[in-house]
Amino acid sequence: MRLIRLALPLCVVALLLGVSGVAAAQDSESSESSSDSSPNHHSGLMLRVTAGAGYANTGFRERIVGSDVSFGAYGPTLELDAALGGVLFRNFAIHGTVQYWAAPNPNLRVRSGSYTIDGSTSDDTMLSGLLVGGGVTAWLGESNVYGSASLGAVMLRAENDRFREDSDWGFGGQALLGKEWWLGSSLGIGLAAAFSWHVTPETSTSPSLRGYTAGGRLSFTLN
Repeated sequence: MRLIRLALPLCVVALLLGVSGVAAAQDSESSESSSDSSPNHHSGLMLRVTAGAGYANTGFRERIVGSDVSFGAYGPTLELDAALGGVLFRNFAIHGTVQYWAAPNPNLRVRSGSYTIDGSTSDDTMLSGLLVGGGVTAWLGESNVYGSASLGAVMLRAENDRFREDSDWGFGGQALLGKEWWLGSSLGIGLAAAFSWHVTPETSTSPSLRGYTAGGRLSFTLN
């Protein structure tokens, strides 16, 4: 719980910095020529939403009877994230970030040495992850190619009709590399490659989980 107390202020600070960036950007742009108000650079308030599909892999390792044994869950995912903030200076923004992914009916795998056992989960099983934090986004001029990186607190959940198990809040991040095309003066639509990672703490009832997600998304930016 201490990590989520840290993550939520981080998100608030990112939004406050973004809003202050909006005011600074508007003041600086008011003195620029009309040609700089073309839709070929980013300024002011920024809202970006990405949605798509990918792959998740998470698990943990244990030392059992002198051997390292790994336990994992993996499978296809549906992914969604939102970033809200402001442009501090031309083509550079700071923002709060929320990312969510879900892997329905994930597969299971146990490995020990050269031995591997694969299994499956019931049809109503869901593995999911949530990241709450803040980050930055930078665009490459008129090409509207962008890179984005965020860090924050992460929690994983496994559930079905009979049980629900949440990890403690851990630490993780997300990176996006995308390309958008302008539609009008303030809306960009495009594609992005996404990667995220997570590490949750070990507790008395659960091991430390480590893993990642990777995939492709549709990208929408209102700016």
